[in-house]
Amino acid sequence: MLDQFAYRYTRLQDDLGAKLMPAVLRALQEDIASLSMLDRLNRLEQLGWLPSAEEWGDLRRVRNEFAHDYPDTVDERFDRLHLALTAAQRLLEILVEFEQKAQQCFPDIHS
Repeated sequence: MLDQFAYRYTRLQDDLGAKLMPAVLRALQEDIASLSMLDRLNRLEQLGWLPSAEEWGDLRRVRNEFAHDYPDTVDERFDRLHLALTAAQRLLEILVEFEQKAQQCFPDIHS
């Protein structure tokens, strides 16, 4: 079950960052070809689509630590899991916010 959570959690963040966010910026007719990921995040924040580019970076750090670090103690593993669960919940909240914003900005597109 933990392997499935880890896979789906990392996939969710990867897909949001690599697919959804660039697609939103392109739909808003933003020229993103030369923008770094950080610049894209900052632009989404400026446009009101992302609450905080810094928060996204923190969520990314939690994701990387959960996916790639293997703590030695049970307490450390539990703490990592708790952080990952909290971060996954926040990612889902951000996804819902994107969906709501998309429905407002692009009412002719049905989900």
